[in-house]
Amino acid sequence: MNSPGSTHTVMKTSLSPLLNIIYVLISLIHLPLFASSAQDSPLDQLFTQLSGEHGKFLFNTRLRHEGVEQDGFMEDAEALTIRTRLGYKTHPINGLSFLAEGEFIYAINDSYNAAGRNPATRNRPIVADPEIEELNQLLLLYEQDGFLAKIGRQILALDDHRWIGHVGWRQNIQTMDAILASSELRHGLKVTYAYIDQVNRIFGRDWPDRAGPVGHFDSRSHLLNISKDFQFGKLTAFGYLLDLENAATLSSQTFGILLKGSKAIEKFDANVNYQASFARQSDYADNVNAYTADYIALDLSYQSSSTQIGFGYEILGSDGGRVAISAPLATLHKFNGWADAFLSTPTIGLHDRYFYISEKFPIGKGLNASLIYHQFESDRDSVDLGNELNMLLTYPLAEYLNATLKYADYNTGDAGSPTSRRKIILQIDMVY
Repeated sequence: MNSPGSTHTVMKTSLSPLLNIIYVLISLIHLPLFASSAQDSPLDQLFTQLSGEHGKFLFNTRLRHEGVEQDGFMEDAEALTIRTRLGYKTHPINGLSFLAEGEFIYAINDSYNAAGRNPATRNRPIVADPEIEELNQLLLLYEQDGFLAKIGRQILALDDHRWIGHVGWRQNIQTMDAILASSELRHGLKVTYAYIDQVNRIFGRDWPDRAGPVGHFDSRSHLLNISKDFQFGKLTAFGYLLDLENAATLSSQTFGILLKGSKAIEKFDANVNYQASFARQSDYADNVNAYTADYIALDLSYQSSSTQIGFGYEILGSDGGRVAISAPLATLHKFNGWADAFLSTPTIGLHDRYFYISEKFPIGKGLNASLIYHQFESDRDSVDLGNELNMLLTYPLAEYLNATLKYADYNTGDAGSPTSRRKIILQIDMVY
């Protein structure tokens, strides 16, 4: 991973604190609390009692250790955090329901830079999981006969999260103060519109600069997404007008199409999956940078019952090397490598060629493994921007309990590339 002159040779991250906790959790799996049988487990009975007759109790928690080694920092980052969400959703009455949810994130080991929230650790790499206690969702819903309306603070994601996502990988999920209306019409046609008043970002509202864009975006943004199912796949047309008042240089208008489909190969009991997208983005609202740039993405894979092999090519274009495609509301961790080296597109743009393979092994309840390789270069002048290797293991420990091990190793390229970095993440999720 290390570039010439790097002082790092070995990932010094210690996982012993998390391993001890995981050992305890795995031991709990064998207790009656998680036992699965014809009757409800004690955990099911507890949540049923908490839910009562009028709704459903919402609960999920995640224990995560994330270690980061990055060139240019004297020390590595060590983040052991636990995230809990508690909420309640009422059963619908004449289509109307109500949902409220709180989110609580605590650092067990805070030897990491929480994106500036803890200035004493700025000599360590960023792990964007600050300690937070906040209202995560509070909304009124109406759902009837294929029509859905939501008003309030909500989780909002569209299509593959490339433009509008919830950043669910981070401990603090991204939410929107928004109005959304979606209708499923005849012949597989679906229309969704949303107006966003505020974007509650993963860094949390409780920020030293409360009016700044780090914790939230003040927004007057409009989203329109229209999709239709065809025999060859699902075709989506979209237009996203982002007016981010306290981050004007990120304001943009993006219009595009997305095709996603699958073709069965009966002879091999497999499928060929394909996805293609094109979009054009330009400045909008008070953005002082006049620009136009194109986005192109292609992905093709072969998938059987246990194996998937594929490749893809994504282009985030640049306008003359001055301004490039941006996606400030996307789930950026999902794209261009899990080391998060390209959360902001370089002004010279980005080309990402990637190959991937995943396999489900018949070990216990099923061990899922994935391997992805990325090769990066700029859109302008074809500058080498490095490469990255990603690996992922997931395993269901029990009915509500899942384990994840994720590894990312980014190697820097020519001058102007992000610095080399390596991440290893081990986490346990419990969702009810």
